[in-house]
Amino acid sequence: MKRFNKKRNLVNTWNDALVPIAKNHLNDIAKNLGEYEVTRSCENQAEVKYKGTRWEVNLDERKCSCRAWQVRGRPCVHAAAFIAFIRDANRDKYVDPYFTIEKFKAAYAFQIAPMPGQDQWTQKDGEKIYPPIIKRPPGRPRKNRIKSSDESKKRHKCPRCGEYGHREKTCKNPASQSSDQSETSTSKRKRGNNTKSQGGSGVSGSI
Repeated sequence: MKRFNKKRNLVNTWNDALVPIAKNHLNDIAKNLGEYEVTRSCENQAEVKYKGTRWEVNLDERKCSCRAWQVRGRPCVHAAAFIAFIRDANRDKYVDPYFTIEKFKAAYAFQIAPMPGQDQWTQKDGEKIYPPIIKRPPGRPRKNRIKSSDESKKRHKCPRCGEYGHREKTCKNPASQSSDQSETSTSKRKRGNNTKSQGGSGVSGSI
């Protein structure tokens, strides 16, 4: 309610047909338009050239090939160059109606009724409504999260054969050369550790 009232008071201080943000935009892009070369193809369509780059501007459809006019609803600098070229003083008509004062007033015309204090609320006697009783659903609770349809699934790789889709205990494929080398190095490492532990125990016993 405070915000709506503030906006209604603010719009009363504006005297133009457009909101200040749109008016300031038109004033900013109107500078240095002489650097743009405009080649008119028909009454409301032209080619605007600047530093070797060209854009197509259509005033009837409010379009520019840079697409800034279509997205923002306000003329781009290329459209402003064409508007200045045809010497059209009414630049406001090329701005989307969304930026007009009339639309701004309509957006904040809705009235929000004031609300009395809590001590003035009407008290009603009746059955008290309690929250629903939550019952535990049957079955074991789910631990794994539900994955989205576009999420990539991780595949388990068998360390024995190097293929996907099964585990080492259920692997029926012949072991690959890399897995044999890893098993051999692992067994040698285990034997070396056992030898060191036996030698260390003998030394401690002799001492």
